[in-house]
Amino acid sequence: MRIGILILMALSAFAQEGVTVNLKSLFEGYKRNMMGSVVKFKPSDMDFKPSPDVRTVRELIGHVADANYSICSQMKGEVNPDKGGNAKKDDLIPALGVSFDYCMAAIDAVDGKMTEKTNARVPRDKGYAALHLLDHTALHYGNIITYMRIKGLVPLESEPKPKP
Repeated sequence: MRIGILILMALSAFAQEGVTVNLKSLFEGYKRNMMGSVVKFKPSDMDFKPSPDVRTVRELIGHVADANYSICSQMKGEVNPDKGGNAKKDDLIPALGVSFDYCMAAIDAVDGKMTEKTNARVPRDKGYAALHLLDHTALHYGNIITYMRIKGLVPLESEPKPKP
């Protein structure tokens, strides 16, 4: 009986490890594509917004950075180390990169702990927070692509690939 329980615990840990490996791989792709795309905006593009009722490029990039810290601090079980307001920073794009790095460490921190509760106002599983991170990043990467297309820019992942 005890051996069966140990085997189930080991399989559960292994399955969660596979989840975090895949989460990290997907998030690395989002980081690469987002960072490689936002650097294409000129400083004069930072105040652009497609319509009056949506965020500017600066506000959107800052929002992603702020949300990364908010979501990932919950995954790590710590107080958010960022005070927000990233959209007001002059070094906005490097700040976004640092927020992605913080989240990469948070994904490592949830390895084998997906069912632990977060420290959020409404506690949820850390696995939920990890999936929300991917969902949120994908949503706003889609926004960035739209902004880029309107400005005549090509997102990183849509650039022609060099021929071998």
